[in-house]
Amino acid sequence: MLAKHTIKLAMNQKYRVEDIKSILTYTLNSTKVEDLTKTRIFLEAKEEKFFRSSEAVNFDERFIALALNSVDNIWKEHNLKLAEYYAQATESEKLKYVYELLGDYKMTLLMADDPSNLYVPFHNEKRCEEAIAYYKIAKCDEKIQNVWLMQNKFKEKKQYIPLRVTIPQNDEKIKFLNAIYESITKSNTEMICVALVTGAGLPYLSNDVLIKYLEEKSESLLMFKSVQEDVNGNHREMKDDASKYEAYNYGMDIVCDLVSDIIVKSCKTKKITTRKIVDFFYTKTMFGVTYCKEIGGKKYEYTWLEQVRFGIESFIKQYNRVIAGKQVNWSQCVDSLSIKFEGILRDMIQINGGVTTKLQNGNTSEITLDEILKMNKSSISKAFYASFNEDDLNLFRYAFSSNGHCLNIRNNVAHSFYLPKHYNWKIALISFLTLIRLAKFAPKEKNL
Repeated sequence: MLAKHTIKLAMNQKYRVEDIKSILTYTLNSTKVEDLTKTRIFLEAKEEKFFRSSEAVNFDERFIALALNSVDNIWKEHNLKLAEYYAQATESEKLKYVYELLGDYKMTLLMADDPSNLYVPFHNEKRCEEAIAYYKIAKCDEKIQNVWLMQNKFKEKKQYIPLRVTIPQNDEKIKFLNAIYESITKSNTEMICVALVTGAGLPYLSNDVLIKYLEEKSESLLMFKSVQEDVNGNHREMKDDASKYEAYNYGMDIVCDLVSDIIVKSCKTKKITTRKIVDFFYTKTMFGVTYCKEIGGKKYEYTWLEQVRFGIESFIKQYNRVIAGKQVNWSQCVDSLSIKFEGILRDMIQINGGVTTKLQNGNTSEITLDEILKMNKSSISKAFYASFNEDDLNLFRYAFSSNGHCLNIRNNVAHSFYLPKHYNWKIALISFLTLIRLAKFAPKEKNL
């Protein structure tokens, strides 16, 4: 503790910094100072980044020696981590050796085989995994092979306790969902499309329900902070409206299951085909209207349907493959529909008088989709609410916002964060439902 305060005081007050560095260096090399004391002092020095790289030459060798002499595993690991830190800082040739020692250390943590202890093989498998990671950096191929063989043996010994959880069925809820299913699937193609586009009759959580949920939320939950983990494993504290989309997420599980069943049945009965879907969007929505845009001094005519047709056709094709029991690939429709959503929404806002650009340092640029969905600019808000409502905005934010519990699909696609495993039927369905919700759009007050 004294070393910690001395180092902090020296750095904050710029007081005798070089003298203290000399004392600490002498301490590290002295045979009269206990090893444990050296480790404690330099853990604090590391925390405060007290030494410059040029001043830490050979520190790694000293901590390697301390680690090899350590009997206690905790202090052995501390010394090895200090050796790693200073070897990296000084670009020492000993760095690979440090990683090899770290791998060796992990292997010393293996527990003795005990058939009566189910935890042992799980623990040992994890230690082997950590050792292999270090050995790979150290390029210890023979050790990697040996540990890998051991790891496989531990995997074979892993046993799981079978647990059965029975959730009582809610008969009223099942009857309610079945009634929606029967009502929509017995309708004609146009009415099925209207239901999918507008969400009418489907059990989306309305904005009023979400507000009531937040008002009734237990005050005890306010003592906790929610943390979000993205697809890359990064963590950040969630925003205040995270609970709103947590509830929305639970509701979307029900919506997705129901809508997926509706689409399957409609595809089987041929009420939904790629041709019928395309005809509906072309004749009944603004997606079939021709627009003109000037890019680079040239004028281009296009329709929104032309932009999204490939994605919609790919989506329906995958459902037909599901019905046929064939292998599916949702990536094409997700990649296409999620990206096209942003461009079409920008067009719609601009048509209704909104501005999707910003001025910064004398330059103009497009604001991000996340910024658009925040509705902070009055021109965007007025243009958006001319055709859409809060329920639509909640769906759009859930699919494409970076808020906690939202899926952030467009961002993950645009930056190639999604791996093949992330492309699943639910992500594809939400991309589809969000995109076709835009078909409610009409200039001014002429809504679908």
